[in-house]
Amino acid sequence: MNARLINAGLLVVAFLAALANYEGLALTIDAQTFWDRAFCAAIAIGVMSSILVFWHLAFHVVPQMLDPDHRLVAWLTTLFGTLCIVGLSAALNVAALGGHEARQVGLQEVVASAERSFAAGSQGSGRSIQPLLPDLDAFRTYLAGLAECEAEAGCVTSTKGRSGVAATLQQLAGAAGTIVEAVSRSQADLGAKGDAARSCLAAMRAALTKPVAIERRSEEVARQVDCFNAAMTEARGIDGAAQVGQALGSFTSGIVIPVTVKTAQQKEAVARILATIKQKADELARRAAALPISEAAEPVTMTRQNALQAVVTHASAIVPIWIVGIALDVLPLVLLVFVTIHAAAGRKDPDERMLDRPVRDVIEARRALPEIEAPRRRLPAPKEARR
Repeated sequence: MNARLINAGLLVVAFLAALANYEGLALTIDAQTFWDRAFCAAIAIGVMSSILVFWHLAFHVVPQMLDPDHRLVAWLTTLFGTLCIVGLSAALNVAALGGHEARQVGLQEVVASAERSFAAGSQGSGRSIQPLLPDLDAFRTYLAGLAECEAEAGCVTSTKGRSGVAATLQQLAGAAGTIVEAVSRSQADLGAKGDAARSCLAAMRAALTKPVAIERRSEEVARQVDCFNAAMTEARGIDGAAQVGQALGSFTSGIVIPVTVKTAQQKEAVARILATIKQKADELARRAAALPISEAAEPVTMTRQNALQAVVTHASAIVPIWIVGIALDVLPLVLLVFVTIHAAAGRKDPDERMLDRPVRDVIEARRALPEIEAPRRRLPAPKEARR
């Protein structure tokens, strides 16, 4: 086989591996200064030299091994050396070829995690009180109507007029209205925080497709992650169900029968209506406590990875690039197998090996034959021939 062609191929492979190692190492350490790039270049030259020396020795030693024991040792040494080269060079090859893509996959996973967090926790625990709002408003309306009825027709004490009972009922109606307004405000606040988180999430998605360098894209996504986490944390602090439960649980606490209620019949009627109001409030409090509370979603985390970390972490997403990176270091081993097989075949049948010589070599040998034979013709004949 043509040794020059093999050596040229090994030189090309070693040069490509050196370029890939330089680029992969520069992306990994974020080489910005001259000394950083000089260090990367020195490592790349060292890798290239190691590859050339190793395969030069392998191609000159392994095919010539005749003894089976020596041949086994040579092949084991070659395989071990190949593994060392793969360990030294393959990861940096992949970092150079797929570092940007792997980091992009990492950013996509961060955005997907934010989307899951938003779907799980954007409603907060306050949103769970939404089904109870109509009943709370009906409770407020009931108390306001009862106070108005007491004032106009004496529905509770059978004595119409703006008495203390009517004022107490009006106070309870105002307290119920305050609860409804507080829940409405919490819903509005929760909606505002949800809109803020949604805006940050949209900005995250937009950052993924910006035509800028991956470093700037990562910085933009990191800023939006901080924005998103802040909005989600504030939303998780809004607990409308707990607020309603506490307010309704002590709704009638501290209420006493006004002194204007004098007769036993009036006192009994007022006590009965207060008990009814407390029963309704307690029922609403129990329902508020039983409402499902959304689980607090975990904050979105983002790890800033370099190219080498990214290709290892997200290896499953760039399998073809890993295959190319490893194949670049293993290709000389395939060539060595062919050379070894060819050498073994030549030792088995030397005549066939001679027939494999290129036609040009045969023609050149034919032309050189007369020049080789000419000096022999000019030699004096032996003595026996003269006699």
